[in-house]
Amino acid sequence: MISISVCEFTKFEELQVASQEFSTPLSSPTHFQDSKSKEPEGSTSWISWMKGNRGDQSSDNEGRSFKDETDKARVFDFIEMAQVVEDWYKQMPVITRSYLTAAVLTTVGCSLEIISPYNLYLNPRLVVKQYQIWRLITNFLYFRKMDLDFLFHMFFLARYCKLLEENSFRGRTADFFYMLLFGATVLTSIVLVGGMIPYLSESFAKIIFLSNSLTFMMVYVWSKRNPYIHMSFLGLFTFTAAYLPWVLLGFSVLVGASAWADLLGMVAGHVYYFLEDVYPRMTGRRPLKTPSFIKSLFADEPVVVAHPAQVRFAAPPIDEIRR
Repeated sequence: MISISVCEFTKFEELQVASQEFSTPLSSPTHFQDSKSKEPEGSTSWISWMKGNRGDQSSDNEGRSFKDETDKARVFDFIEMAQVVEDWYKQMPVITRSYLTAAVLTTVGCSLEIISPYNLYLNPRLVVKQYQIWRLITNFLYFRKMDLDFLFHMFFLARYCKLLEENSFRGRTADFFYMLLFGATVLTSIVLVGGMIPYLSESFAKIIFLSNSLTFMMVYVWSKRNPYIHMSFLGLFTFTAAYLPWVLLGFSVLVGASAWADLLGMVAGHVYYFLEDVYPRMTGRRPLKTPSFIKSLFADEPVVVAHPAQVRFAAPPIDEIRR
């Protein structure tokens, strides 16, 4: 009996609340405010749905704006990085920039199978019998696969070729081009002569690309002209630049690469260094003088060097002014 009265009392209260709720028009602001305040948590009424949609919409807008800002920042970073690379490329000397561009394009073209390496390698028979003269040049442009070894040689080419052209051959572009031409001629002659020696013919027959050797030649010449510069190899140990070719030769042996290419580059570099730097000091004669027709191909800018005797840091004495 008691439970029934409680149930009836509960129903009466619900009716009373419902009557109070419908006493206010649905369209009035008061009803809307009261409904929001009386809405329980987890309710699925249309008010909750409107509130949820508006909250999700604002969060979506904030997420989109954050994503747009992030995308813009990435685009600006990419543009800035591209600008830095472009400036670095344009600041290269003409010979270094030309050789690096040709080497990268040739290697990438072979990797994408646009160019066939079989049309580039050094083959004396095809050069002589079928007049494929381009093989004397293209074998210096292909650096095999695009792997870690390729990145190392591109670094050596961009760094030491640039250092030689900007420092030792500053204002002498024709002389630098003649050095590369002389090195390529020496390397090709070594391979051709070595292929005729009975016990060495098999080893030299495997050398069909001389791009690594020409790069190593420039490293050797730079190390001979800058022997006292301190260097570090991967942060493991320090040494002077005079030992750089030997350090790189040992690294090539450790990674399993052929040492023949590096040795040929060292031989060609030493021949050039002796004939250009050592022999003229001994005899006063310079056998590797750049031909005039090669100098006519390049317009070298004169380099002005101020001698200490012609530089004054103070006013001249009164006696000289009177004179």
